[in-house]
Amino acid sequence: MRDSTFGPECRTIRGVFQGPPVSRQLAERKHPPDAPPAGPATKPEPKELAASPPLSVLVVDDAADTREMYAMYLDHVGARARTAHDGWSALQQVRQEAPDVIILDLAMPGGTSGWDVIRRLKGHTDTRAIPIVVVSGQNARSSALRAGADMYLEKPCPPGELYAALLRLPGGESDG
Repeated sequence: MRDSTFGPECRTIRGVFQGPPVSRQLAERKHPPDAPPAGPATKPEPKELAASPPLSVLVVDDAADTREMYAMYLDHVGARARTAHDGWSALQQVRQEAPDVIILDLAMPGGTSGWDVIRRLKGHTDTRAIPIVVVSGQNARSSALRAGADMYLEKPCPPGELYAALLRLPGGESDG
């Protein structure tokens, strides 16, 4: 069944979201077109983000469905995803165990917004280097990047696009 919420290339199978077929693009990067195929184009390559130890990702979004969808997808491709439902929880989790990358919504209820999280993390020497990928429905790309976000993706953002964006971060798969 196609899931029009996330674009024509996405679908839901037995209630589980299946993102777009980004593995074809990743396989082409790793294997030239004349090389044998790396696997089916509709299934992400497992452990693509896995390093030793696996990439640690903190997904911060007040929308439970979005938060869990991204976390499940990232776990599936080999990352170790944790979640937070608001900015305050995100800051607490970063203090306990700093992730390798943070996926962050900007508009969240409560006293600590995504904007506050960016300012606090980028303003502290211990957390300044953690890449922050903003995924937001606000039209705030330039403001988010000026505030310190490392990348901005607009909602709705299919998990496969988010995954591909993580690979483009410095130190990601395409970095070398």
